[in-house]
Amino acid sequence: MFRSGPGAINGHMNTLPDDRIIEIAKGVATANLAQFWTGTIIPAATTDALGRDALEVTFGVTAGSSVTGDMAVNTVFDLNQKLQEEGEERFSTVRYSTE
Repeated sequence: MFRSGPGAINGHMNTLPDDRIIEIAKGVATANLAQFWTGTIIPAATTDALGRDALEVTFGVTAGSSVTGDMAVNTVFDLNQKLQEEGEERFSTVRYSTE
């Protein structure tokens, strides 16, 4: 899928479909958040501080869990790397939501 928008390159930005983003994020969550991850992943289109197209991925985690340090850093790094390898051009951010 190609989108045009303020963050687009030459008028077009390559974006992955939500089902592929979820599949990639599940692999990242299994590797990095296994003890806290509830199975929920919610991708959402958003914009960054400059108004460019961006991607927000929310991982559901168990109430009372603490996602910090290497776990948090590895999740963000691995997700961004894998999305970029698949052709996703939007900057992505990670959020955690307790369930």
